[in-house]
Amino acid sequence: MTTFTVTISDDPGTASDGTTGAAGTLSWAIAQANATAGAHQIDIQVDVNLSGPLSPILNSVSINGNGHTIDAGGTTRIFMIGVDNATLHDARYAGSIIAERPQVTISDLTLANGLAEGGRGFSDAGGGLGAGGALFVNSSADVTLVGVTFVDNEARGGHGGDGADGGFQGGGGGLGGDGGVWGGGGIFGDGYFAGGGLFGNAGIDGSAGGGGYSGDGGLSGVIFTDGEDGLLSIAGLTGSGGNGLGVLGGSGGANGGGGGGGAGESIGDTYPGGGGGFGGGHGVALDGGAGGAGGFGGGGGSFDFNVGGAGGFGGGGSYEADGGFGGGGGDFGDGGFGGGGGNGGDGGFGGGAGLGGLPGFGGGKGGVGIADGGGGGAGMGGAVFVVEGGSLTIGGTGSMSGGTVTGGDSKSLSHGSAFGSGFFLQGFGTLTFAPASGETVTIADVITDQVGSGGTGADASSWNLSKTGDGTLVLSGVNSYSGSTTVAGGVLRVTGQILSTLGVTVTSGGTFEADGSASALSATVRSGGVLGGNGVVGTVNVDAGGAVNAGASPGILTTGDLALAAGAYLVAEIGGTSAGAGGYDQVVVIGTVDVSGAILSGELLDGFAPATGAAFTIVDNDGSDAVIGTFEDLSEGGTIVFDQRAFSITYKGGDGNDIVLSALQTVITGTSKDDVVNADTTVKGQLLPTNAADIIKGKGGNDILDGLGGDDVIMGGKGKDSLRGKAGADTLKGNNGRDDLHGAKDSDSLDGGNGADVLSGGKDADAFVFSTKLSKKNVDRITDFGKGADIIQLDSAIFTKLGPEGELASAQFTKGSKAKGSAGQIVYDHGSGKIYYAKHGDDGGSKLFAKVDKGTDLHHGDFFIV
Repeated sequence: MTTFTVTISDDPGTASDGTTGAAGTLSWAIAQANATAGAHQIDIQVDVNLSGPLSPILNSVSINGNGHTIDAGGTTRIFMIGVDNATLHDARYAGSIIAERPQVTISDLTLANGLAEGGRGFSDAGGGLGAGGALFVNSSADVTLVGVTFVDNEARGGHGGDGADGGFQGGGGGLGGDGGVWGGGGIFGDGYFAGGGLFGNAGIDGSAGGGGYSGDGGLSGVIFTDGEDGLLSIAGLTGSGGNGLGVLGGSGGANGGGGGGGAGESIGDTYPGGGGGFGGGHGVALDGGAGGAGGFGGGGGSFDFNVGGAGGFGGGGSYEADGGFGGGGGDFGDGGFGGGGGNGGDGGFGGGAGLGGLPGFGGGKGGVGIADGGGGGAGMGGAVFVVEGGSLTIGGTGSMSGGTVTGGDSKSLSHGSAFGSGFFLQGFGTLTFAPASGETVTIADVITDQVGSGGTGADASSWNLSKTGDGTLVLSGVNSYSGSTTVAGGVLRVTGQILSTLGVTVTSGGTFEADGSASALSATVRSGGVLGGNGVVGTVNVDAGGAVNAGASPGILTTGDLALAAGAYLVAEIGGTSAGAGGYDQVVVIGTVDVSGAILSGELLDGFAPATGAAFTIVDNDGSDAVIGTFEDLSEGGTIVFDQRAFSITYKGGDGNDIVLSALQTVITGTSKDDVVNADTTVKGQLLPTNAADIIKGKGGNDILDGLGGDDVIMGGKGKDSLRGKAGADTLKGNNGRDDLHGAKDSDSLDGGNGADVLSGGKDADAFVFSTKLSKKNVDRITDFGKGADIIQLDSAIFTKLGPEGELASAQFTKGSKAKGSAGQIVYDHGSGKIYYAKHGDDGGSKLFAKVDKGTDLHHGDFFIV
């Protein structure tokens, strides 16, 4: 493998004689790669400013952009790759690189401001097709793009002839070369009396030679000239331009470059010119003979008012002869692929018609009267044009934007059409996007094909789109390609539209995110595939093993009819109380809903703990039609658990026909054994505690019961229990036994119940509750009174002589070791921290019921009667 390094920025491109930029330019590098057999590498080390055309890439090559840009400045197409199928299989080119499929990889490169402009038709001839402003992929080529970005490229159809040259004559424009008096334009070369070549221009006068692959055709006249030697070589291809007939005819250009055909003497119109290109045909016969046909890259030779030669690959035809691939038809000849029809001739694909002829697909009609002019050529594929048989795979991280297409003008107002600001895909095929994991390809411009551009009958050709690889493809344009769309890996995110009636099919490993206002007409989800997004999609059918997961954690997806087969999944992510972003998943269905035997699954996001009774409409069904069927094992009113939180389901919710989940309170009940309940452990067969308002109840045994977030109710049982509220305004009640109660965060209520309990409220305003019969064995210790705005809450059913309800009256509070007076009162011994209830005052019947730390500052306002 040979590496050609591009180190020079300013590149004039390739001239008609095959002169390229200096060594170190891109035009030089491509010419070198074509001239030498074997795969090659082109390493671009500078930004390239391109001001002229590049040779078609005919050999296998890897082009490494290294993050640089090729900017064509709106002057020329950037890359053309490969040849048409007929040329690929032409026996004349066996053993050369023309007979091989070029394998071309372009990576890490930006292609900007390319312009593919069809050639202008002469007088009453049609304009040529403008196709692929940045990239033209021909039938023989297999092209892979990795990390390529397309910016502001354009395809512009060629102008139809304006009838200004006397009318009833003219050659059609080629893919780039202008038509002449009789000769059609080539891919770049201009026609005159003979046909233009791929680069070479036609010779002048009635028996001139055709333009060559490179090198101009010879001139005719009393003094005639030889065809110009071509300077470009093609590995394995030999031959020169054809000679003019006889000793008075000029010789074809040599040097392996397919020089222009030699001219014939025009005196008496006896000596026809030769065809240009590799192996161009010689002029044949005397009076009444034909001009030579163009070889590879050559235009047909001419002969005054007699049959001229047809164009070879890239060449225009001469008088009454057809253009080759990319060539315009000669006067009264038809255009080749992309070529405009000559006067009286039909346009090739995308080519405008000559006067009285028929246009190619997308081309404009010609006029009907002398001097009415030819039809305009079409503009297709602002950035990329792919011919049937060629393949294009796109990966890496790249994008396409700013592409434009314009049809060619016409005097008869039959302008050319404009299709596909991004891609135009001709014939049949599959366009593949294969970004790897972490890579994203974003296509803002339109992808279209023939059916998507109005093609019918013989023009009813369509392309498919295939998304493979684990990366992401984003389509934001209104895409009118008409074939299938298959997502077999990674993510296809549509923020624009896919108009194909075949919709989108998602297979295992693929995800279709429908984020556009009309993303696709339908979606079919096979096993292992996923449909998501926040936009709108038409009819949805999900096979067993496939899934619908609205939004992007979470979101709202709107569909037409929704049918989930038995074993298919509907995934509901719940992270808030409103449908959509930041809330929960919802599918809005405009049509019927069938969930018969499907599986409902879901999860709570980011620790969300829905309040008991909170309702979530996961399917918003329009109209009044009932939901068909129920989810697997989930009948009306049934219960389902997501992340240890239980929900009930109804299929008759909302306005009567929606699927609604309602959060249930979590209740955990202990056993006779020593139970442990915390974030990771629960009673066997029961749910874990949640961050909502749970009820956790001990029973027998010495239990350790922890709440999480939320306002929990935690109750001990008969044993010596440890109750911890943690976050939330919790209610802790020890019941029987010597229990430890820890409120921790927030304002908690702690009631030890029976037994000598330890109560720790935490830093916030806690209530220490005394609601059980007082006794010597029922004295609780408060460890941290006063760390917050704490209170001691006294049950009026126990503390019968205190009251009224509310804050304890100052007269009912005594600080000291003994009660004072006969009225009921609370006695607080500051020195010992003991708190007594003196039901009958100082009669000696005081009962100790609580202890705080010695010296704790208590007063009557710290006690409340309830």
